[in-house]
Amino acid sequence: MLVERENHLAALRGMFAECRGGAGRIVVVTGPVGGGKTELAHTFTARCASSGAKILGAVGSRGERNVGLGVMCQLFCSAKLAPEQSERARELVDAFHARDEHTDRVLHQLALTLLHTLLPAEAPAVIVVDDAHFADEPSLRCLTSIVRRLRSVPVMLVLTQAERPWPTNPAFHAELPPEPVSRRMRLTPLSPRGVRALVAHEWNLPMARRLAPAHHTLTGGNPLLVRGLIEDNRGLPADDEPVVGGAYTQAFVNALYRCESSMLSLARAAAVLDMSTDLHLPARLAGLDDEAALRAAATLNRSGLLHAGRFRHRQARAAVLDDLGDDERRGLHLRAARVLRQEGATATAVAAHLLAAQATDGAHDIPMLLEAAEQALADGDTDTQLRCLRLAQSTADSARQRARTTAALAAAEWRVDPAIASRHTAELLGHARLGHLTPAEALALADRLLWFGHEAEAVETLRLICRSSTPPDPRTAAKLRAMAAFLRNGFPDSASGVHAAVPRTPETNVRQLADPYGRATGALADVLTHATRANGVAAAEQMLKGTRLEEATLAPVCVAILALHLADQQCAARSWCHLTLDSDAVANAPTWNAILTCLRARIALRQGDLPAAEEFARAALSILPVRSWGVSAGFPLGVLIDTLVGLGRLHDAAEHVNTPLPSAALEATPGLGYLHARSRFHHAGGHFEAALADAQTAGELAARWHMDHPALLDWRTEAARTAARLGLTGQARELAHDQLALLGPSDVRVRARTRHVLALMEEGQARTDLLHQAVQELHDSPARLELAHALADLGRAQQAQGLLETARRTFTEARRLSRQFGIPALIAAPDAPAEAPAAILLSDAELRVAVLAAQGHSNRQIAAELFVTVSTVEQHLTRVYRKLRVHSRSDLPLYLQTALADSA
Repeated sequence: MLVERENHLAALRGMFAECRGGAGRIVVVTGPVGGGKTELAHTFTARCASSGAKILGAVGSRGERNVGLGVMCQLFCSAKLAPEQSERARELVDAFHARDEHTDRVLHQLALTLLHTLLPAEAPAVIVVDDAHFADEPSLRCLTSIVRRLRSVPVMLVLTQAERPWPTNPAFHAELPPEPVSRRMRLTPLSPRGVRALVAHEWNLPMARRLAPAHHTLTGGNPLLVRGLIEDNRGLPADDEPVVGGAYTQAFVNALYRCESSMLSLARAAAVLDMSTDLHLPARLAGLDDEAALRAAATLNRSGLLHAGRFRHRQARAAVLDDLGDDERRGLHLRAARVLRQEGATATAVAAHLLAAQATDGAHDIPMLLEAAEQALADGDTDTQLRCLRLAQSTADSARQRARTTAALAAAEWRVDPAIASRHTAELLGHARLGHLTPAEALALADRLLWFGHEAEAVETLRLICRSSTPPDPRTAAKLRAMAAFLRNGFPDSASGVHAAVPRTPETNVRQLADPYGRATGALADVLTHATRANGVAAAEQMLKGTRLEEATLAPVCVAILALHLADQQCAARSWCHLTLDSDAVANAPTWNAILTCLRARIALRQGDLPAAEEFARAALSILPVRSWGVSAGFPLGVLIDTLVGLGRLHDAAEHVNTPLPSAALEATPGLGYLHARSRFHHAGGHFEAALADAQTAGELAARWHMDHPALLDWRTEAARTAARLGLTGQARELAHDQLALLGPSDVRVRARTRHVLALMEEGQARTDLLHQAVQELHDSPARLELAHALADLGRAQQAQGLLETARRTFTEARRLSRQFGIPALIAAPDAPAEAPAAILLSDAELRVAVLAAQGHSNRQIAAELFVTVSTVEQHLTRVYRKLRVHSRSDLPLYLQTALADSA
């Protein structure tokens, strides 16, 4: 279907009519690649053939441009020669290829032979050479001879050629006679109206009016591209935004291949660089001077393939890149990186091409990749950061460069998953021993070594830093001193002397006071000391308010939030935790996300919000699996186990208690919380000896590591509670009083818990008084979980004394907290009968067994539910029967059947 070519076709038919008068005519049809020149020529020759004209045709091609007489041979083949004419033509072609001194005469005779095949004739003959810009030079010389004889010969010569940046075949065109013998006609891309006409051929006219603007924008009116786009959308629902698919992109690539080589090179360079209309860089990459690039770009723009130097659709650019071979594409990207570097482009721009090439152009590219990785980190693009660092590491060509790139890669991978980063540990330790790491890089290595429990190697690394001829900068020195202090407390044997060996200068002291890390660790130390706790809270808040959230400050921010948490400033700690979790610095750092999420779980647990604590603890373990937590695995597992015990879900808790931990996990500080949680799990399941052993082990480790602070770990209270259940009343009282003696005025939660434990070892009014004191203290604290438990036991004590109305009010408050925070049944139903006071004589474990027995569960079912042995269930039931003065489970009070359901 010809669109907007009707006038051109009419002009061609008019010139053919003139040939009938005996005069020859020559037409040169030019236009953009894919502009419809071939279709116009075919339509014209078809109509000429129907009127009896003899048609000879040939097509030029890039691949045969250097094949001498290739076009002439096509013309002879299409002429259907007589045998003697065919033989004569073959002899002349062979003579030409023999390359004797009579070449010009041979070409002249070949041209005359072709003309003789056309004459005489009843109708004019038409010779068509399509894509004449690719015609070989000897054939053009033959055609020149024919042109000179066309004034009086009824032959029409039609040549089509694509627009080129430079004049095409100037010697041939110089031989063309003036009008009216020869004429030039130029085809232009389709107008919006012309595109609409093509689209209307596929859809109806109203639809075409709506779709045509987008089609014109994507094609620039190039008929080849318009038809490709129509093909991509054939059979699809008509949409204002056409689908750009394979037909369009294939048409685009085909059109480029028919362009002049400078146009193809410039298009490929533009595809690789994907830059704005500035031609300087694409021209350099394509190897073109400025004028050649301007001409090539102008021709591409006029053809509709580009618009203002850019691709009209991203799929067109992708098709150009995909069409390149892998080696050719990588080579272009590597050259692009070189050009951009020489032009002073940003490291990010250079690195993008190095990554595409998966190679570097020399050692000078390594700093560019490292700088680009830092920028990617700042932009939150973790994937690009890692790709830059991995390429830099794989192409580093010196030991120092390899050490630097590996250190940077390990630090980046640690943010994503510490287990992945651990594969570089051995190599980096080797670099540290050879002195290839900076103090800051070595310190980061020591930190990762500690994460996985390699304290001996961490201590060795710190010693190497201290002995290094390159002194650490003040910030690194401050962090080094803090780590050395931690190691001195945690591993006094292996880390002896390290703390004293750390370089210390007045500048270091000043910097440590100003550095976020120094301020945060100072605040934590103050919080753990009664006399300075208020100062620590203020310092932590001040540090958090004045610190920008970024990669370098996340560690001190976590320390400061922990300080607020340990000072029982849970609301402030929760707010800062949420703020940090929502920051860009954490968004692309799964490791920090997991750490902060686990800290948020611990805060929720301390606030008594057990459902939230479970949600956050599970989230932390889903972000980082247990293997990636290293020796810190006890941190999220301990919080989750403690939470599940609080929710009364011992079976679920047991699953996590049985999770294998790294061998060093219980020899690291996060293991203290895990031991504490496991002690509570054993206590809840009635395994009191195991519970006491875990509590005492946690206490011994805390004392050895100089971390025996009630705010960190109230192990004495937990041990006292368990010792009392074992009948070790003297030991239990001693532990509880030792705990009270260690507490300061602000240790409200631990003091109330300890009094609660002491109360349960008393009877009558003494028990009620101690529980009342605990409740009074907890009312003004954020410890909602502890308050709920204390209220439940206070209600039972009041009930035992016959203070039923007072007990009812206490139970009501306990039940409100129980429902608010998802705590399982702490008390019996509110309307329990008069015999209910007897139930308060049951322990927590006995009550859980009694409730399940009253609901009809067998001993084996109860054992499975509570994760205890059948023997333990039988022992609990024996004591329940004795305390409630019944003989079997059928005699258990009916109100026990609804105890759990009521609280839920």
